[in-house]
Amino acid sequence: MSDYTPISCAQHSEYELMAMHRQMVELKLVESKKKMVGRLVDITTRGGVEYMTLLFEDGQKSELRLDHIEGVTVL
Repeated sequence: MSDYTPISCAQHSEYELMAMHRQMVELKLVESKKKMVGRLVDITTRGGVEYMTLLFEDGQKSELRLDHIEGVTVL
């Protein structure tokens, strides 16, 4: 059983719109309070867990669980 906590449908829809427009965003992560800046390029689901894919300026990608994100600001 997964420890994933689903996010609200409204928040998920907002993330999908941001990904569709490939918007630059700043993420605030829940546990580390770390901030990340990148282009939101995809929202996916795998094994019952939802992920956001960020593309960074250096071409690197990072995949983050949606329940690990505290806040998203469009830049």
